[in-house]
This record gives sequence, structure tokens and C-alpha cells, in this order.
Amino acid sequence: MIGYGRGGGGGGFGGFPYRSSHQQGQDGRGRGRGRGGRQQRKQSRPRSQNNNIISIAAELKIPSEHRRVIVGRGGTTLKWLKGVSGANIFVPHVQKNNRRGRSTQQEADADDVATTDPVGTSSQEQANQHPVRVNSSELSSILHAFEEISRLLSITSDFDADFIPCIVKMKTNDVTTPVDGKLFIQRDIATDTSRGRCLFSGKTRSDSTNELQAYTIETTAVDEENVSMIVDNILFVDSSLERCPWYYKETPLRNSKNSSTNNDDDNDGLARRIVFVFGSDRDNSNLFFDALKDEISAAEKNASTR
Repeated sequence: MIGYGRGGGGGGFGGFPYRSSHQQGQDGRGRGRGRGGRQQRKQSRPRSQNNNIISIAAELKIPSEHRRVIVGRGGTTLKWLKGVSGANIFVPHVQKNNRRGRSTQQEADADDVATTDPVGTSSQEQANQHPVRVNSSELSSILHAFEEISRLLSITSDFDADFIPCIVKMKTNDVTTPVDGKLFIQRDIATDTSRGRCLFSGKTRSDSTNELQAYTIETTAVDEENVSMIVDNILFVDSSLERCPWYYKETPLRNSKNSSTNNDDDNDGLARRIVFVFGSDRDNSNLFFDALKDEISAAEKNASTR
């Protein structure tokens, strides 16, 4: 169902479950191509009667020694991640080794990793990986959690991998769609002028020819209403791109540790504005992302010259 008003996109993408515009609520403000406006929103079915509610479960595999980066001292970082993203995030405790030298967590995950590992890591690498589980009924919350986890790992001095393995399972109407993919680590935060990148890429097990991607665009001068207007203009030129949902998130910066002074940097009052784009090859999600990134970049340049 595609509504005109708040919602963030519309349409399906390659059989991958999604939330319709009236379900997404405040996730984004993309405007579909249908009619109705406010009147249509009033006619939307009550949430309790909706049959398209989905659940999303993702499992990331990070190096065991970097578990502390996600959890933080006393669990403060993990608590912050949950708060800003709105997702449920669970990081199991490190288990003690048993007599055979393997942890109980490693044994519990061994069979699953052997059959679902999306990047072909060696058995030794698998043994050194620790799960991070992210769950939500909102795709925007999952993507936001991915973004913040990627950012945390990117500023860790001893983490040099370009991506981490990621398995995503989306469920709607008792149908589960597993996706094997990669969560890319954000690099060159300070020098990246485009502020747009691919966050996640994966393929469904039922159709490996259709690749799914998630993109992020970080902006400093464009707010949610401006992004909505930009999206409207893009869809006016090419309505086929409306099948790619988009979401706008604004989140305060978290105090980060300054490695040179060993003190917390003061980020009070600052906020990050992030736009997420999700879709598949068949929906031309890369074209929608490129167009949106270029328009946001142009808007920022115009704002800076005023």
C-alpha cells in the first residue's frame, strides 16, 4: 500500500518483506505516488488488524576481543546503542572454556556458523568471533543500529577489517526470508566529504541473483522536511524509484574517548542527521541512493554559500 504523506517509501523489493507506509509511522517522510493525503491516513487499518507486521532478527559476528567496544564499561555503550536506535541489542557474555577447550557459546553456534557463514571464514576465525544480536520490528531501527555499530568499530585503533559477517532474517505472515551479507565498516570519517556509503549488502538464500543493499547519507544542513522535498522531486522524475524505502534519523552524538588526552570529548548539543536508503538491484536502489546523495550535497553547498 502506498500512501501520500508520512511513511518513507513504498512498494516491495524482490519479495523481501517490508512495512507499508502507514506502518512505518515516523521512520521516514517519503511521499508515495498515490492519492489521499491526511484523509487516507485516517482510513488506514488499525495496527491490531494489520497482517503485514514483520520481525527482523540480525546476527553480526565481531572479533571476540572487540566485544568490549560494543558493550562499553559497565554496559554504558550497549545501553546507548539501544536508546538511540530503538532496537533490542544483545551481546552474550564470554563463556569459559570447557574441557575440550571450546566455550559453550562456540559449541552452540558451531553448526549454525558452518552452514550459514556468508563470507567463507576459516574455522579459526569462526572460533574467534562473538555474536551481536539485533532485533526489531522496524527496519529503520535495524539500519540505525548497524550504522552505530559500524561507526564504533571504525574508530577502534586495532580493528582493521573492512566488513563483518551478518545474517539477517525477516519474518512476515509466518514466512521467513534469510539474507547472508556483510556489514561494512565506516572508514575515513574525518576526510569523507561525500558522507554517503554502502552500509550493508547481502543476498537472499532463496534468490542469490537479487542483491539487497542499505545505504547511509550523513548530512549537516538538510533536515527531514528538506529531504522529503528532495525525494518528491526525484520521484517526480523517475517514479520507479519509489519502491525503495528511505528513513531519516537524527541522533545526538555520543561522548567519545579522545586517545590523545584520555578524556571524553564534549559533544553536548551536537546531533547527527542520517538518511537511510534500502532496496535491491531490481529496484535500482543504487540509482535512488546516488540521486539522493547528489541532491543533498547540492543543498548543503547552497546552504553554505548563504
